[in-house]
Amino acid sequence: MLIINGAVLTACAVFDSGWRTTLLTFCMMFLPLIDYEWKKPSIHFNHDSILRWAITLIPLTLLATLEPELATTIIYIAVFTALPEEWFFRSYFLVRLDEIINRPLLSNIVTSALFSLLHYPVKEISALLVFFPSLLLCFIYQKKPDLILVILIHTLFNIFYTSITH
Repeated sequence: MLIINGAVLTACAVFDSGWRTTLLTFCMMFLPLIDYEWKKPSIHFNHDSILRWAITLIPLTLLATLEPELATTIIYIAVFTALPEEWFFRSYFLVRLDEIINRPLLSNIVTSALFSLLHYPVKEISALLVFFPSLLLCFIYQKKPDLILVILIHTLFNIFYTSITH
């Protein structure tokens, strides 16, 4: 099922239309749910996780406070970009691939390569630029499977990328 879901997502990525983003978001959110062997990520509300989230939220909160026009962008990126991408690539694809091949580094590289490939039709250079942050996000998720943390870090990466490219 993992290979089929990866192939479906990749096939959706090649469409160059106004529906591409909507289709990809839908696939990223719902394809993992049809894999009956996948264990949905659990969210642990403990002292350590709340501290990690707070530390990650500080720069986002500062940015939203200092530049209020960024607040909407931060929320949009977190909900419509980081959430579906982390849900699919880190909590689903990376975890399932690692269960199948049991080689964390290879799982990390393959997941990051697929993640980069899906960014290629939008901007060729961004496909290259997202590979290395994806490696880091995969590594973080492998060490601490905390979906909220990687969503927040992903949001920070995207805000940084957006601010330097505009």
